[in-house]
Amino acid sequence: MFKKNNMLYPEEIDNLVCLFDLEKQVSYDLDQVGSDIWNLARDNFSIDDILDTLIDRYDVDMKTLRADVEKFINYSVELGIFIKST
Repeated sequence: MFKKNNMLYPEEIDNLVCLFDLEKQVSYDLDQVGSDIWNLARDNFSIDDILDTLIDRYDVDMKTLRADVEKFINYSVELGIFIKST
């Protein structure tokens, strides 16, 4: 389970999400898929929660989608965009 880092300030620019971390003084520009994941994420979400919606939006097989979403979320945890929750 994961949750959004509520210390980030999201802004939508041209339908893409840009996240501002004022403490670290950095910003993260998300691409379309990253923006979709951010917008779909709720507190205590699972990767499966995200996959259920994204599989209908993108022309990709579930195995590829799962691998890409897991990679994005795990990297986002390293950056502090998402936080592992219990």
